[in-house]
Amino acid sequence: MDLPNIPTDNLYKFVTLASAAVFCFSIWQEDSVVSEYSRSSSILRANNDSLAFQIDIMKDKTKYFEELIKEDLNENQRESIIKRWDKIRSESDEIVNRHADNIKNLGKANFESDRVIRLTPIIHWARYGSIVTFFLGIFFWYFNHQRYQDASARNEAQKQAVARRANAKRADRSTSANPPP
Repeated sequence: MDLPNIPTDNLYKFVTLASAAVFCFSIWQEDSVVSEYSRSSSILRANNDSLAFQIDIMKDKTKYFEELIKEDLNENQRESIIKRWDKIRSESDEIVNRHADNIKNLGKANFESDRVIRLTPIIHWARYGSIVTFFLGIFFWYFNHQRYQDASARNEAQKQAVARRANAKRADRSTSANPPP
């Protein structure tokens, strides 16, 4: 039973093109994905610092209103201060909730960023491996296939050139043997 010949020319080209695709993919991965996770972590850290600062301000305001309520005030002043204090506490609760959500998102972003950073050596190996396989694919394609096609094409061109010269000599002989009347 004869097995069909594997088209090695296409195999080498496939290896070369697949290596180029892996190289481009690894560049994209490192450039866009890794930098995106780093950027989002930086933004979340900055938001976290800002919210922590706002919480400190709200604590100071709350202490201030607690001190005001302890003072001797008439009923209208006390109600006005309590309304403002309640407003400050609701704003403070909102900021604390946003801070808690931000911390949770920061934890997720740090986890994803760490995961991506752990994948970075794999991305580098893929990049360098794709460069090597790219050139190996070209090397093997040329030395196992293309140089033989080039030699065959050169031989065919030489045969055609010899045939043309032979035809030209025959044509010269036939025209010189029979001079025109």
